[in-house]
Amino acid sequence: MKYIILMMIYMLSYGYSLAQSKVYGDFDGDGKKEYAYLVYPKTYINKDGDFVYKGMPKPAYTYIKFSKKSIPLIKIKDCLGGKLQNLGDLNGDKRDDIGLWYDWLSSDWHPYGAWMLRGNTWRMVAKPLEIHGMMWDKKGNNFKPIQKAGLGKIKIYYNSWSKDYEQILIKLKVVSIYP
Repeated sequence: MKYIILMMIYMLSYGYSLAQSKVYGDFDGDGKKEYAYLVYPKTYINKDGDFVYKGMPKPAYTYIKFSKKSIPLIKIKDCLGGKLQNLGDLNGDKRDDIGLWYDWLSSDWHPYGAWMLRGNTWRMVAKPLEIHGMMWDKKGNNFKPIQKAGLGKIKIYYNSWSKDYEQILIKLKVVSIYP
């Protein structure tokens, strides 16, 4: 047990993420696979035993970068890594779109963002979703909270509390792709 704790402290102190941090896809629509990966701020355990990031209290930024350098990066504020996903081609432009369930310092509630490349700029597919960690437990590790639902439409799965705050619910809505 002591070895596992020491290994986790070592990994966190050198900025390693335990989450999925690399996915393959055709993100620029050229018919060739490249990969996306995360570059996140250095995290560590401070002298008080708190999990922190370098530069606190300034905002933390994680970047989604691509193996093909001509694909622009995505800069995400208040993010310390996360679960990166290839969402497939949501809008029919022959480019894979990308999603990220953000890691943060506390709680099992984290935003989920999704982007599509339009021209040479990444645009959000929808407003960031609130996703609880139980979503992956219920739906499986490969579940994608944003899915294609027809021409210009997407299905969005998100979490919310029940009226009595006794349960976390999984909800679904179909919306137009964000402008």
